[in-house]
Amino acid sequence: MNVTLTFTIDEVNYILAALGTRPFAEVNGLIQKIKSEGDSQIAAVVPAPAPAPEAAATPDAPTE
Repeated sequence: MNVTLTFTIDEVNYILAALGTRPFAEVNGLIQKIKSEGDSQIAAVVPAPAPAPEAAATPDAPTE
C-alpha cells in the first residue's frame, strides 16, 4: 500500500536535512527515494534548458 503526501519544496528540503543527521545506512534508501520522486515531479513542471545556439563561424574558419 502506498501513501501520497504533499509537501512544499522547502518542507521536503527540511525533511532531507533532518534525515541527514541520521546514520547514512539507516536513511540512504529513503533519501534516494524522496530525491528520485521529487526530481521526476520537478522535471515534469520545469522546462528543460534550451540548447546553446551554435556559433556562426566554425573554429577553423578564417576571420577577418
